[in-house]
Amino acid sequence: MITDIKMMSETALGELMVWDCSNTKLGHVVKMTPMFTKKILFLIQKCFSAKIKEDRIADRIFVHKSLEDFHKHISPKYLPKELGGFNMSMSEVSNRLKSDEAKRPISSENPIDDLLGITGSFRKLD
Repeated sequence: MITDIKMMSETALGELMVWDCSNTKLGHVVKMTPMFTKKILFLIQKCFSAKIKEDRIADRIFVHKSLEDFHKHISPKYLPKELGGFNMSMSEVSNRLKSDEAKRPISSENPIDDLLGITGSFRKLD
């Protein structure tokens, strides 16, 4: 979904990940072990193609105590409504990117094709 949004815009200079931890409790923090953090970083690198140098991670993490403080770091013109921004809400973006499953072709004989969403022939047309 993030890649789709980036493709809709004219330019994309990078990625910024925001975690809203306003409802985080002590029990959540205790579960964030070093191994859990390592797994999260691995997923970020593989799923979002983000290049993270571990020696500079601490320099890239910012903790904000309020939305006003957050807006000093990131302008509201780039943020969704939920974060005090001027763009579409996250639910509006999600609804805009949903596909109409009724338009998908009927499943093929090969279950792998169904799993990967690939149907049809890839023969060259003359």
